[in-house]
Amino acid sequence: MNKHQNLILMMLVSGVLAACGSETNADHNYTECYNVYDCDYLHYVIIGTSQANLNDTTQIKAVVGSKHTVDLAFQSKHPITNLTIDNLDLLPREWSNTKFDCPTLDSTHLCILTLQYSPTSTKMSNLNLAYSYTSANNTKRSATIKLNYAGTKANNINAFVSVMKEIPGTSSYAVTVSFVSDNAHTKTNLQITHGLADLGSNNSGWSGPTTFSCSDVAAGQCILNLKYTPPVNNKSGTLVRQLQYKYINDQNQTVQAEAQLI
Repeated sequence: MNKHQNLILMMLVSGVLAACGSETNADHNYTECYNVYDCDYLHYVIIGTSQANLNDTTQIKAVVGSKHTVDLAFQSKHPITNLTIDNLDLLPREWSNTKFDCPTLDSTHLCILTLQYSPTSTKMSNLNLAYSYTSANNTKRSATIKLNYAGTKANNINAFVSVMKEIPGTSSYAVTVSFVSDNAHTKTNLQITHGLADLGSNNSGWSGPTTFSCSDVAAGQCILNLKYTPPVNNKSGTLVRQLQYKYINDQNQTVQAEAQLI
């Protein structure tokens, strides 16, 4: 398990990741929501490259003609076995994936499903991932993850979250958020508008600058540096689930967006 997976795992276990609005299906005993999934046993979170419109449904967005990687990390509070994505062979033609193998999942192990979205049109649609697993009490469970997605004519600025390494001599982790355009247009005047000013007060363990902006998002030039120190005794705050930001796309439109922190 690499450092990125370890940090995601610590956040899930410590409760730093909070569930978003959900819907419950009593017939199947599961709770379902976008971006963060929380039920009796299983959690998932989209890491890194997701983007959403403010005041709109969360969407995975990419400019037509690009390739966009989406990683879903699964973790469970209690041991489960044989987690499978039951319809990976029926993905829409704009989606593809590599092999997903997850025989065991618990509080110390996670599994990551990697998907690639290659939009060919601007049509908005839904990706439904049906999955099943065997719970700790040997009960077969199943549900569906719903991901909204759309191709765009203008470029999108996406956030890539990575964990560089544990800071030597401490129990803290250096976390970077890199903002990158999905086409050649990079001078976008990006500004984070919400999520930093109260980062430390609302989110136990997090620290970083109170403001952030950059005029150019060329590779390696627009990087937000944060630090995460796992809370003592699993103390957790109220996570600001998204960093809200705005930028100017290649059609000179001001775009407001949100990105998952982790």
